[in-house]
Amino acid sequence: MDEIQVQVPERFKSITEHSNLEAAQNYVDMMLEKGHRFDGHYVKAGKVIVEPDVYGKYRILHCPVGELATKCVEKASKIMGLPVLITGEYLCGYTWADSH
Repeated sequence: MDEIQVQVPERFKSITEHSNLEAAQNYVDMMLEKGHRFDGHYVKAGKVIVEPDVYGKYRILHCPVGELATKCVEKASKIMGLPVLITGEYLCGYTWADSH
């Protein structure tokens, strides 16, 4: 199995808004240093990839449930002693297409 799908209540998701790309990237960098993971629609390989919304704001979504699932995959690869780190990402959406 290469994926897991879970219905996560909105109250577990948080969105932060940033006035420019630099501020959004600084936030992501700070959170990554603390070990957090972000929705793959917004951040890839540590870089903010989302476009600004119609108001010019950069919105970054974080979901602790998705973060935990990603960390579990990494932990499993370490426990199994794999020669390379296996990791993943999570995607939040309201339809199958949103999360694939």
